[in-house]
Amino acid sequence: LLDPAGGRRAEKRAAAARADAARDAGIDARRLLIADLATSYVDLRFYQTRLAQRYEDLASRQRSLRNIQTRTEAGTGTELDVLQARAILADTQVEIPQLEATVIQTRNRISTLVGRTVGDIGLDLSYPGAQPLPRRKGDLGVPADLLRLRPDIRQAERLYAASISDMTAAEAARYPTLSLNGVIRAPLSGGEASRSLAAGLVLPVFSQGALAQDVRAASARADGALAQWRGAVLSAVEQVESALAALEGATRSAQAAQKSVTLNTRALTLTRELLDSGGEVTALDLLDRERDVSNARATLASSCRELARQYVALKTALAVDLGLETAAEAVPGDGAGQGTSSAAP
Repeated sequence: LLDPAGGRRAEKRAAAARADAARDAGIDARRLLIADLATSYVDLRFYQTRLAQRYEDLASRQRSLRNIQTRTEAGTGTELDVLQARAILADTQVEIPQLEATVIQTRNRISTLVGRTVGDIGLDLSYPGAQPLPRRKGDLGVPADLLRLRPDIRQAERLYAASISDMTAAEAARYPTLSLNGVIRAPLSGGEASRSLAAGLVLPVFSQGALAQDVRAASARADGALAQWRGAVLSAVEQVESALAALEGATRSAQAAQKSVTLNTRALTLTRELLDSGGEVTALDLLDRERDVSNARATLASSCRELARQYVALKTALAVDLGLETAAEAVPGDGAGQGTSSAAP
């Protein structure tokens, strides 16, 4: 087939562009899968942290209850103090089974994401005593990197290129085409060779109206593909900018939450010492300080979780690797409620 108008060449270019787009679609699916897996891992460590904290709260409040009962028996406390201590202890026990169930559910989610059945994941997901947090604060990339790294943007660009080639092929179909068909036989055991050749010319004279409509339709599809490519670029830039802002806010929140844990822990220690020495504090003050420490630790755990999730969101938007370390390494302070393990995910 002689192709003076370039129709066949345009069809080949369109097919190659669609093959590239399909490959990029697969890469993008893996990008989103990794992001989901990383987020689920962050959630698992958060729930495990909260479970460990609630067990610590339970032990602390059991200790406080014993102290208050001792003071009541000695005549320096009231039955109301005992009832309040028991109520707080019961509230602590309520949340523990829910957290244990959530930990199991999150582990099951991770098993599904890595393509394994529950119980056959092949990974050690026992609690290391810390939550994952960003290890690297710099080198987060620039919006221009999106055009090179984001597979969904590359996919949209290749689909746009395919639509341009389709438009070229539709335009070429309006011009004459020349074909040469033939058969040449060369017998292997004697006899005469034979050949048959025939040339054909196709003149699309009476279908010009329909072919012109095909060109306009291809042009409209190309405009739509261009709009989708522009939308993909704008959406990617928005995701990066939003994730940067959220990451900055989550970082400041985690630092403030760490300071709150430190201060409230010191206040609880002083309250215990004053109560044991007969200072001007009551059992209710002790229960309030315990509640404050528990709330501050919960806020810190939530802040660390949000910080890690926003880091995953940013790296996903930039289509680059993830770097995480434990919360005990990344958040300065005394590490209250976070543990001291340095095991990285």
